[in-house]
Amino acid sequence: MSPEPVSTAQAATRLLQVLQHSDNLSHAQVQALLPDFVEAERAGVHVDASPRFAEAARHLDHCEACSALYTELAEELEQLVGEDELSPVPAPTRPLSTTTRQTDTLVLRVFAGLRRSFEAVVRVPQLAPQFVALSGSKRLPLLSDTLSELRGEPLVSISVAETSDMLDLLIVISEGVGTSRWTIQVQSGEHSYAATTDERGVAHITGIEATGAELAMLIVEADS
Repeated sequence: MSPEPVSTAQAATRLLQVLQHSDNLSHAQVQALLPDFVEAERAGVHVDASPRFAEAARHLDHCEACSALYTELAEELEQLVGEDELSPVPAPTRPLSTTTRQTDTLVLRVFAGLRRSFEAVVRVPQLAPQFVALSGSKRLPLLSDTLSELRGEPLVSISVAETSDMLDLLIVISEGVGTSRWTIQVQSGEHSYAATTDERGVAHITGIEATGAELAMLIVEADS
């Protein structure tokens, strides 16, 4: 599925937001910090000015996926505390944790927490001519594996092709019974792209700027 087109004004606004709210933290680093972040914020800490939390706060300002996890964690903590504001703030019952797989070309982090999610950082090799994205041509597989760490053990397939110095990314997430929707954020250098899988579990993102050797993807189960 191709990303929805945006106007020039929308693109300029998004770029300005990224420049104004840049940070040096990855999605995984922010999500690992979220339980402490939420507790500190509830305790009255000014997180925007905190040396420990300031970069995470900037990241949340422009990252929809991490913001969604932050919102869920904050709501869960609010429910645990209830109306008694004098009660001590308990630690979340389901803190975010990660399982990491790593190869020469892939770093895969699977998050066990509020919502099924995982992050993949793949090194894209120089594509040979046979992988050019023409009708009926071959694609280069980047990942094809079952994520047994996640509920439902979804099978994830990620492949790429290249056309006119742009990358063509295909992501397929399938499960044994039913298919959930997944939101996908892709980072290539300073360029960001987003898509959502369709009813078949397929997302197709075209026109990705091949500005670097790596693609970083954050994939999060969408609201049902």
